[in-house]
Amino acid sequence: MTTKELEIVDCDSPAYCSSAYRDQLPLLKLVQDCYEGQQAITRAGATYLPKFEGESLLGFDERLKGSTFWNAYRRTVVGLVGMVFRRNPVLQPNVPDQLRQASENIDLMGTHLDVFAKDVFTWSVAEGHSAILVDMPKKVEGSYPQVTNRETFGRRPYWSLIRKAQIINPIVEQVNGIATLTQVTICEAGTGRKGKYGEEATVCYRVLKPGSWELYECDASGKPVLKDRGETSLTRIPLAMINTGKESRWTSRPALVDLAYENLRLYRLQSALDCILQVANVPVLVEIAGDGDGLDGQMQAGALKEKPGRKPRRVITHKTIYNVGHNGDLKYVEHSGKAIDKAQAEIGTSKRNIATLGLTVIRNAGGGPQGDTTATGEVFEREIETSELSGMARALKDGLEQALGFHAEFEELGQDKGGSVKVNQDFTRINLDGAMITGLASVVERGGLSLETMWSIFEQGGLLGSEHSATEELKKILAEAKLLEVIRASRPDPGGDPAGGAA
Repeated sequence: MTTKELEIVDCDSPAYCSSAYRDQLPLLKLVQDCYEGQQAITRAGATYLPKFEGESLLGFDERLKGSTFWNAYRRTVVGLVGMVFRRNPVLQPNVPDQLRQASENIDLMGTHLDVFAKDVFTWSVAEGHSAILVDMPKKVEGSYPQVTNRETFGRRPYWSLIRKAQIINPIVEQVNGIATLTQVTICEAGTGRKGKYGEEATVCYRVLKPGSWELYECDASGKPVLKDRGETSLTRIPLAMINTGKESRWTSRPALVDLAYENLRLYRLQSALDCILQVANVPVLVEIAGDGDGLDGQMQAGALKEKPGRKPRRVITHKTIYNVGHNGDLKYVEHSGKAIDKAQAEIGTSKRNIATLGLTVIRNAGGGPQGDTTATGEVFEREIETSELSGMARALKDGLEQALGFHAEFEELGQDKGGSVKVNQDFTRINLDGAMITGLASVVERGGLSLETMWSIFEQGGLLGSEHSATEELKKILAEAKLLEVIRASRPDPGGDPAGGAA
């Protein structure tokens, strides 16, 4: 084993990877390759496109380079994320002002909370889970101790996206009867400076414990060496999980892994069809040897130059004269094409399987429905899709709220003072035309429908922005109504005597 491999299984090394983590790697690699697409699939070679028995290495290499991967996996992930983020997450009124200000630049690199949340959710859906690490820069010792680090250096908590492959060793123990994360190791791969202009790959291991952290950096031999350590003001490890394919709190099976398998099957089917088409589209010139013509040109000094029954290879052009012996023949042989229809039909079946597994009802390119799916079946499938996607959205909501709680603890706002977030769980859009909007307004005017209900309908129809709040809107309306009453009461009665006398 290499030094790196020894470190991974060495229980005393910060590079140690838990057995549960290692068990997840094969599926993780598969979905990562599918998400990356053509380059990763081609790079994997025979892993996803098996070599035929008797196929030469040159022939396989040509077939591999000519095979196209239609990336349904990534399209589906992007589509599902887009459905949830059709409306951005909304911080509720109970979120403190400090956190609202921080949401404009949540990672201290200019990323808004909406964009950051979308990235976290994308990798959670694609890989099974991801996490948010809430951290605080090290305290800077200033010249004026009476001035806080926030005021002097802008020091405040920030969020980092942690992908599934980075969480290599979470340790959960029972603390007062509660399963608690007492230690976790995060692998951080990046690049460092080399020389004046160059760069080199670096690998670090961040070990987090309640109230403290350690940072190890790999030396030239790959051995982790302690580089830094520190303490935090938190009694918990500030790592918030977003698990969309939950097996346990810290393990997951990618929610769309079955779609990934079907996508790879489609890749192999398409490759086979391309091979069939290549054969079918290129007629083969065949010569049937005539009488006494079988060994023509093959004898030299009493010895055969080639195997019996074969002739020297010739170059055929439109100016070539070809001599055929008695009873011989020269003709083109073409593929019958019977296998093409079967291959295309199976590819169509695979695409329909992908549509079902992808939680989106995808129809053929022509726009018409396929199959004999009944209306009841479509409703049933829709319920399944909605419930699974709603579960993913709830996981995002829980993770964001937990991260807000960690952020609030760093800010010393008190535990559970981070507030809550509203994450979209309405994945269908109501089509609202002018007549329907006018009708709804008329019903509200007659008292048959509340304003809040009408706003909810408008929100589902995409007519209201994510910043709209029905509660705040009602407060504004009531305040405006009260102001109008005060103005009317202060005006003189036009029918009375301004002096107060009798008419």
